[in-house]
Amino acid sequence: MMGSFMLLELVGTLKESQKLFFRNVKLMSCIFLLIISLSSILFLSCMLSIKPPITDFSLKARLLPATSPGTPEFANLLSSLKGDLRLFVGLEWIFVIAFCFSSLFFATASILASAVTYCGKDMSIKELLSRAVKSLKRPFLTWFYITLLRLGYYLFLIAFLVSLVLIFDLTFTEPSLSSIIILLPAIVFEAYLAVVWNL
Repeated sequence: MMGSFMLLELVGTLKESQKLFFRNVKLMSCIFLLIISLSSILFLSCMLSIKPPITDFSLKARLLPATSPGTPEFANLLSSLKGDLRLFVGLEWIFVIAFCFSSLFFATASILASAVTYCGKDMSIKELLSRAVKSLKRPFLTWFYITLLRLGYYLFLIAFLVSLVLIFDLTFTEPSLSSIIILLPAIVFEAYLAVVWNL
């Protein structure tokens, strides 16, 4: 009985959320276009900035087997490969942080736009974005703590799996019944924790 009531409540919430877009089409479409355009620009700049280091790395990696170890050319090629790899990893970290921050900002702006529309108020896009920036501190702290909790869960899971591998001599490289029995509850529990922590 309780489950069917919760399902009806969920369906009602979903129907109400569809109507929000049509209550304030201008604000919601501006937010939608802003999210799509800025995310696309960020993704495109990521792809364009990492393409040269990857191309350079792959060309130099092809030359590596042809050079003999111990020669100055080999050392120069190896140091150049390390530099390209450092550049690639640095760029990827910059874009991962930018993607996380923009996702958090756009989620905050979308929630504020939905709340303003639901209350029947009208707000300009500039005012909405400034409010989203001002209220970003609390979602950022929540996101930071969720990330720490997730990192702790992964470290616990790795320690648990390493101890199982050492004690029972298990292998997780090839699918076996023991690896499926151990990893499936871990994945299901991680999905449950992701829902609970993000509420």
